[in-house]
Amino acid sequence: RYGTQGLKVTPTKEGHIFTPPSYEYAMVLSSYENQDYSVEVLTYTISGSTGLPGVTLKGFPETVMSDENGFYQTTVTHGWKGTVTPDKPGYTFNPPSRPYAKVTANVENDNYEGAIIYLKIEGTVAGLGPVELAGFPGGTVTTDEKGAYSVKVEYGFTGTITPVKEGYSFTPAERPYNAIATDQTTQNYKGDKIFYAISGNA
Repeated sequence: RYGTQGLKVTPTKEGHIFTPPSYEYAMVLSSYENQDYSVEVLTYTISGSTGLPGVTLKGFPETVMSDENGFYQTTVTHGWKGTVTPDKPGYTFNPPSRPYAKVTANVENDNYEGAIIYLKIEGTVAGLGPVELAGFPGGTVTTDEKGAYSVKVEYGFTGTITPVKEGYSFTPAERPYNAIATDQTTQNYKGDKIFYAISGNA
């Protein structure tokens, strides 16, 4: 209004910074044009550790992956909300996810603990009593009296398992595994006694 004195106009919005912070008018005697403000949205960092390198943290506005030391950090805008889930094949995480209702400050030490998944390789070598199975991590495994075996290996196990018992051949002679991602059941072998021919003249 014409003649208004001591007028100060200050824009406000949660999570935003305005430049200039306000305009002051000593006395309004004419129209004012181009009384513009630039606005900046506040941002915050969310950081922590996954305990493992190469963990993808799904749910942030941008793709985030932990570094070689397991550390991660990302930036979100004021008021961001969402749920973040760590993911790496072969691992489970505690907690399995983290919800964010409304971020209004930096967040530190949002850590996760990863544990490797173990898978089973199991089956039988029927009818032969104890049979040795070579090639498992940690050394040879021996079947029980009924020929059954069950072994836990780390997710992604790669190797070749070979049944061994003196005087016997096996079908299959061996079983190769390449980066397994599921339990391997009914991994059975059939053993056959080896016979030798003895011949000659009397």
